[in-house]
Amino acid sequence: MSVLTLCFGTCGIRFTHNLYSTIFNDNNASDPIVTQHVNQEYKHSSESYFFELKSNGYLEPRSILIDIGDPNIGDTLKKLKNSSWGFGQNSLGFNFVEGSTNNWSYCYYVKGPEMFDDVSSRLRFEINKIDKIEYFLIILSPSGGCAGSACYILEKLKQDFPKISFIVVFVMPYQSKDAIQNYNTSFTISKLYNLSDCIFLFENSVLQEVCQAGHSEVKVSFDDLNQIGCKQLISIFQPVEHHTFPYFLSLVNDQKYKILKLISSPNYRKEYSSYESTPRWEAIVNQTIRLLNASHCVSFGNFVIYRGDTSSYVDKLNFSEKLNTLSFSKHILEEHKFSQMFQQRHFLGSKYLSVLSNNSTNVSALNSVIKLAKRAFSHKAFVHHYNQYNTNINDFKNVFSNVNQIIKDYYELE
Repeated sequence: MSVLTLCFGTCGIRFTHNLYSTIFNDNNASDPIVTQHVNQEYKHSSESYFFELKSNGYLEPRSILIDIGDPNIGDTLKKLKNSSWGFGQNSLGFNFVEGSTNNWSYCYYVKGPEMFDDVSSRLRFEINKIDKIEYFLIILSPSGGCAGSACYILEKLKQDFPKISFIVVFVMPYQSKDAIQNYNTSFTISKLYNLSDCIFLFENSVLQEVCQAGHSEVKVSFDDLNQIGCKQLISIFQPVEHHTFPYFLSLVNDQKYKILKLISSPNYRKEYSSYESTPRWEAIVNQTIRLLNASHCVSFGNFVIYRGDTSSYVDKLNFSEKLNTLSFSKHILEEHKFSQMFQQRHFLGSKYLSVLSNNSTNVSALNSVIKLAKRAFSHKAFVHHYNQYNTNINDFKNVFSNVNQIIKDYYELE
């Protein structure tokens, strides 16, 4: 079984490059704590999910990259690839345009239809090389104009491939009063929520806090944010003992609640990692517990994934017993509250703990976006740009209503 990645826009493409780089680095960080057989089995399993192995041993990601705004992105990817892996020529589906690139409606109604045949052709070429595919991994920022193209293309692909699950990764920008950014995000969420089987939500502001680790003076780049976000995501996607990908879809047993968020530890900035001592499981767990206890939420289920030797620790840690602010929906079974999974092999050479959660705080960023979007709309800010491309006042109102319903369902979770 393989996973085919579709990523849209410059943000999505840069995130995706970091994603595959992280997978490659983890697979090749041979871990002396487990046998060579376990290392090779782990590597083979991961590579079969995400890469095509060429005859010369070169690895190509099973991925289609789609962008309309940065004519230099292809050159950037070619410069970044190393001698062991890199994106193939079929992956690069670029269709550049000047002006209107941040207009969701233009990209949905004009660029999306223009690009669909090319994307579909590239996608079918990749699918024909795979024995079995059940999942598309879709990565984008919902705030950019290219998200409009993504919505059109994904709607059409869902019609063509109704049995393939859509796993969506949203990289949310820093909160802004920029009306267009908030309109685009609202339209994208409204369109893709029903199409997706689950949504991983990353927020740049949260990733920045992780990068700074309490040191507000530390400067953080988008590359830093992407590295942390990709590390968190891959800690969920890499092989786990006795469980098969994508086990996390069981957290979405009600289609009203499909937004998943991650808490993980430890996350060192790359320039500091060599100075950090080997973390103890107790410290890692307590750090994660503090973050969860700060959320004061109603939970719809959680997966706790330990990566690294846990043989003498886990039974003593009592993860769930240390939570004192988390309440649970009355609709979930006891065994789904906290499911613990293990991988004795270290992750990128270190112990790593991830908690994947579906809970009522996951829509707080959407709530901020929709409030700002509605405020701008009440003043008709930039609405005329969308009116030019088949988007009328009622379309805005319907979008706001759809997103408000998602938020309402989560806030009323009981």
